[in-house]
Formats: sequence, structure tokens, C-alpha cells
Amino acid sequence: MATRIHSNTQHTLIIKHSTFIAHLMRAMDFGEARLLITSLKAQHPMATHVTYAYRSAKEERSSDAGEPAGSAGKVQLKILRDKALTEVLSVVIRYYGGTPLGLPGLTRAYGDALLGALEKTTLTRLVNVLAMSVRFPIAKLDAVKHRLGTQLVSLSFEDDGISVSGTFHFPEGSRLEELQTLCAGQAQVLSESLVTIEQ
Repeated sequence: MATRIHSNTQHTLIIKHSTFIAHLMRAMDFGEARLLITSLKAQHPMATHVTYAYRSAKEERSSDAGEPAGSAGKVQLKILRDKALTEVLSVVIRYYGGTPLGLPGLTRAYGDALLGALEKTTLTRLVNVLAMSVRFPIAKLDAVKHRLGTQLVSLSFEDDGISVSGTFHFPEGSRLEELQTLCAGQAQVLSESLVTIEQ
């Protein structure tokens, strides 16, 4: 099941005088990710390497930015895959400290920097739900709230003074029959669509 990070985070790791600064950020597409990468490069003009990995439901990209092939961006991308993260950008900036780390040490450093950033945020699950907008009698509002309150995400009162419109998120298919029973058959579906939400 896909997940997103709840908030952007940052983590700094120092290994043998090299500084690794990991940024973990939400980015809905690679265009947005590219702007974030450009901004971080501008903030760190003296950095030795600015490596990244991006992952969404539609695409994956990574860059070792001059580090040995597979030692930086690919390492970050593997972690993003393993955590089933989507719409996420990992950027790890390195300031070289003068002591070579070797390929295993470099790979571990980039991975540990990202994992440190991951520990500072929470993950939210992405689930598909049926979003249904329904008009029903205002007299049935208390019964609907009592029974389906956790699925009711918005409510508005109609101008006629006798009806309300509510938008429901039903996680396991349509609950229209239950809603119709609660509303004595007077629930009118205005629209419905499948949407992805965070939980």
C-alpha cells in the first residue's frame, strides 16, 4: 500500500569529516521536485554533490550527481521503494571532508542520512475511497451523523430549509443502501467518484 510523508524533514550526518544533509520533501510531480532541487542547489553553492531520488505512482528518477554510480541516488530510490513512498523527493547534499569513504561507506552514508530524515516524520497511508455527494432531509441529519459520522467529510444546508447535502467517503464501496434506510428512501445522490485520500 502506498504511503506519503506527513511533513518535510531534514537530517544531518557527519562521517569522517564529510557532511551529509538529507532533505525529505513532498512533491506531487517531477516538475515540482525539479524546482525543489534547484532551490537546494542555490542554498548550497559550495556543496560537493547534490544527489536525489524522486518517486511517484507514475515515475521514478535518481541522480548520483558525480558520486560513483549507484552509490547515492539509487540508494535513496531503493529506500523510497522499500517504504512504498510516493510523491516524495529525497535530496542528500554532501560536503566532502577530505577522507575517502570507499564505495560501501559512501552507500551506507547516503542511506543512513535518508533514514535519519525518515525517522523525523510520520507516514500516512493512501487509500482509495468512494466520494459520494448526497442530498437528504434535514430531519434525518442526527441519525445520519450518529451512524455514518466518521464517513461524513462536509455538510451544507440547502436553501429550501428542509434538506442538507453531505459528502461522504466510503472506504469499502458504496454505503448507499444504509444511507437510504436511514433516510427512509429519500437520499438523492448528486455525484460520486473514486478518490485517493491520506489516512
